[in-house]
Amino acid sequence: MDRLLRISEAASLAIHSMTLMAAAKRPLTVHKMASGLDVSVAHLGMVLQRRALVGMLSSTRGPKGGFSIAGKPEEISLLAVWEATDGPLAQPRCLLNEPACRDCDACPMRSVEQQIHDTVVNILGNTYLTDIAVDPPPDT
Repeated sequence: MDRLLRISEAASLAIHSMTLMAAAKRPLTVHKMASGLDVSVAHLGMVLQRRALVGMLSSTRGPKGGFSIAGKPEEISLLAVWEATDGPLAQPRCLLNEPACRDCDACPMRSVEQQIHDTVVNILGNTYLTDIAVDPPPDT
């Protein structure tokens, strides 16, 4: 088992960039965020545009433009950002990946897996952008 929790690159970029915006309290450019996160400007731009299309972000053109959070960052949970990007968190599957566990109801790990899933959903649902907001990179 290489990771207990898998997050897509798009969801990771959405969460990271939105925490930058939550800390900045002003619009940030894609270039500034991509530089600070050391990621592709094009890929981050696509992720942010999708967040704007679902109403999580707003964008402003011009020299003082950029992306900003639509709404209150203290009310936007990590779970909301994750699910807006990747859809609902998948129900757990067998951690052991054993052939004998094909019938999930009979798997001895089922209750443990469900507890882990419920804990992750609870933590992500009760952690807000402002709880983990990080300062954006300084202006250059």
